[in-house]
Order: sequence, then C-alpha cells, then structure tokens
Amino acid sequence: MKPLPIIAASALVLVLLVAPAFAATYTVTVATDQGSYSGTEPVHVTGSVSPSPGASQAVSFTVTNPSGQSYPIPPANINPTTGGFTTVFNTGGPYYTMSGTYTLTAQFNGTYGSTTFNYTPAPGTTSGGLTPQQYKDLTGNLTQIEKSLATLQWR
Repeated sequence: MKPLPIIAASALVLVLLVAPAFAATYTVTVATDQGSYSGTEPVHVTGSVSPSPGASQAVSFTVTNPSGQSYPIPPANINPTTGGFTTVFNTGGPYYTMSGTYTLTAQFNGTYGSTTFNYTPAPGTTSGGLTPQQYKDLTGNLTQIEKSLATLQWR
C-alpha cells in the first residue's frame, strides 16, 4: 500500500470527527425599546447574534400573546460584522386584542433569545380592532349602501 492515500484518508476521518466540536455555538439576545405598549404603537427591536454568522444571514421572530397564540413578524438581516440586528413592528390589529404580557422570540440557527413586553389595547377597542364609533359608522354606511341598491333595483 502507498502511504499517501492512507495519510489522506486518516486526515479526512480526523477532520470529520473533530469538526463538530468546533461548530459555532450561537447566542441570541433580543430587547424592545419599551416595557409596555398600547393602541398601535411601534415596537423597536434590537438584538444580536454572537458570534456574528457572517454575510447574508437573518434572524426570524415570533410574538406570542397572553393566550399562547403565536404569529411571525418579518425577519431582520444580521449585520455581518457586528452580529447586530434591528426591526420595527406595530402593535394593534387582530393579534393584539387582549391586555397582558406578550413574548417576543428571536431565532437563529436553532438558537433562541426572548423578551417580554406588556400590551394594552386602546380604550374602547373591540376584539376586531374597531372602536365602537368606527363600528357604528361602518354599519351606518352599509345601511346606506343597501338602501341605494334597493332604489337601483326598482328602476
């Protein structure tokens, strides 16, 4: 046998056995700019992935409401030099219908970081996200449309 193929094969086996021990282990941190929000306030998010994973990488997010329902928010690009990331999302709408503690979770490569914030819907907001006045205006407009359609059908 030639010693060169044996040495090359041994080196390859050694690399395959040792490489997982040197695989990057990441730490993900995430924070919001405030501890409490209400109505339709924007949530400014900052965080980092350490060590920086390099170019063209993104962190994904989910928000979990007090009843345990989770939904995604758009991902954020990770700065290839610092590992930092920022994003902004708005409260309000169909996922923000109850007061309580919400959990924001950031995920990268199977590693998670999370933080919590409190949220209070705007006073008078219904579970659909409309104020009582908006609902009244909407139903009034629908009534007008129905009357207009009925008038057109008689012509």
